[in-house]
Amino acid sequence: MKVKKPTKEIIIEAAYKEFAEKGFDGARMQKIAERAKINKAMLHYYYHDKQTLYENVIEYFHSLFDRILQEKSVETKDRITFLEQIVDAYYKIYFEYPEVKKIFIHELASGFEATKKLLKKHDPDHVEKIAEKFFLLTKIKELQDHQEIRMDIEPEHIMMTILGLIESSLVQLQIVSKVLDYDQNEVQMFLEKRKESIVKILDQGLAIRNSP
Repeated sequence: MKVKKPTKEIIIEAAYKEFAEKGFDGARMQKIAERAKINKAMLHYYYHDKQTLYENVIEYFHSLFDRILQEKSVETKDRITFLEQIVDAYYKIYFEYPEVKKIFIHELASGFEATKKLLKKHDPDHVEKIAEKFFLLTKIKELQDHQEIRMDIEPEHIMMTILGLIESSLVQLQIVSKVLDYDQNEVQMFLEKRKESIVKILDQGLAIRNSP
């Protein structure tokens, strides 16, 4: 027997789809209520205004991000393990939860306004944890300290390179699925090979070279 989702969860799912498509300014509470298949009065009963609802969506995605990183056991055993785990984690986020990327872009454009407000509410002294949460800078620094990753590239740029390679797969996916007309199995094989290739490229590029 299928268990019915709690109303608040249904609202959050409807809201993040609306915010992902329209952004904060373009989203409408009426449309969110329609997506959730409830009336607007019930929506306002749970969330008094759009700002509060948006902050709850951001909090939902932060929790989702943390859960995926835990599922993928992202840690700093060694360079190749870290790269495999972080690429796998971001692949899951980008390809299984496309709304996350869209909302992340909206947040980036606003200077992480909602995220900062949320973090200040929970932990006023640690707004800088935004970068740590999404970029795992401390883990990269640990790998540099352990001579696993070259020191001449800043952790922020290492992570942005990783994300750039993963994001390029989204464009390439459109090419193979729409232009080359790959079927579902071929698309999946392509994505897995891209993931393996990204890890190999990063592994070679970040390795410390011994002087001749």
